[in-house]
Amino acid sequence: MATALARAGFIVVLPTHVGDASGYPCAPSQAQILKDRTQQAEAALNAVLADPRFLPVADVRRVGMIGYSAGGYTALIFAGAKPDFAYADTYCANHDDPGSCPRSTGGNGAHGTRGKAALSADLLAWQPPVDH
Repeated sequence: MATALARAGFIVVLPTHVGDASGYPCAPSQAQILKDRTQQAEAALNAVLADPRFLPVADVRRVGMIGYSAGGYTALIFAGAKPDFAYADTYCANHDDPGSCPRSTGGNGAHGTRGKAALSADLLAWQPPVDH
């Protein structure tokens, strides 16, 4: 998709998110990944917009973003979404949803079934950045 967009004349920025990208050290927690992604994406965009090669053609009034999985989360944050991690924590405490809820690393019984894990306090208190 990035190649097709670039060939169509768009400036395409593909940040490598340190902490949750293949080949890069893992972040200490999922909470850290969710908090760092917006900062990393903003830094990548600002670097491109400040680059003299792009100054004559980059229109800061016409910036778009697309993402999948955690990239979709990041795009939604930049679009103004305000995640409610406390709600997510309550949901996960009452539902067995391995695709959406964190799992504890400890075993349970002879089969080693992983149990539900609560979201960290720092993630529950985190607020997304506000663009002034």
